[in-house]
Amino acid sequence: MSILEVMMAADELCLQEMIDYAQDYLLLYKPVVLWNHLIKWGTSRASISKDLSNWSSKEYEILSEKIEKSISHIRFLHISSGDFYKRVKPFAQCLPPDLFEDILQYHLVPGHQPSSDLIQPKRATIDSVIIERKHAALLASWIDGKDELVQNKRDCLDNPYEFKLLLRGTRDGFTGTDFHQRCDSKSSTITIMKVSNTGELIGGFTPINWSSRNDWGFTHESFIFHLGEKNV
Repeated sequence: MSILEVMMAADELCLQEMIDYAQDYLLLYKPVVLWNHLIKWGTSRASISKDLSNWSSKEYEILSEKIEKSISHIRFLHISSGDFYKRVKPFAQCLPPDLFEDILQYHLVPGHQPSSDLIQPKRATIDSVIIERKHAALLASWIDGKDELVQNKRDCLDNPYEFKLLLRGTRDGFTGTDFHQRCDSKSSTITIMKVSNTGELIGGFTPINWSSRNDWGFTHESFIFHLGEKNV
């Protein structure tokens, strides 16, 4: 059972405690996924219809009261414009007007600087000898499924993910055994290699746990990449 499934079963007091306790873990999830689960949790707890076409202002008000304490944990700036339009905008009445207007301008007005309430804690330190903050910011954009426009808007310091070094080949070894000893049971990992002759950076991301067992995992979120000068 995932942390999101546990949260779905929590009452209002327990939900807030769990969010406070598991903030770093929740960073593994895309913000739009957290938003969808928060809305699902709120509507189920409020016992209101899932069909928005039947809602009046009363339903929006009830849902707003249910989710208001958890809204600050949603990284709205890292939700794509498409997901914002499809997933967040329909619930605009559940958000504080100033907050919704700020998010809307961020997506529609080039160069708009969001308020400090929307800026999430920055995770700027990268313990790596082959990638820099600009690479980490680009990788974070790809993990979030951002398009090129949003990638260019993201500041190198404004990264929602914490990059924690699990293995460094020159320090820990390059064998498969070395890799699995340090990476097994770890999820949401990025593997990066530097080509010795060209200096190119290649690698891949997977949200699935690594395992030494002879089996397969399935996901639509994995990707491989090449980092060249055009990317950064």
